[in-house]
Amino acid sequence: RAPVSKTGGCGFKSPHSCQYLDILAMKKVSEFVKEVKSEMTKVTWATRKETMTTTLAVFVMVFIAALFFLLIDWIFSSLIKVIL
Repeated sequence: RAPVSKTGGCGFKSPHSCQYLDILAMKKVSEFVKEVKSEMTKVTWATRKETMTTTLAVFVMVFIAALFFLLIDWIFSSLIKVIL
């Protein structure tokens, strides 16, 4: 009968111990964090004025789009009521 564990099959041992993989994973995580910190220093953040301006522009465009779709919906619903 075959063993349940994939690493314990036919008497062979895994070439990598779990401890080795944990150390390797921690090195990758720490390297990733270092790279993220390095990239974050290169980011240019928007000023408060730029953020407020773009936020206002988004609100205005959403309001205009809502009015447009409200108008189109009203027109189509009126046409369908006339047809039916």
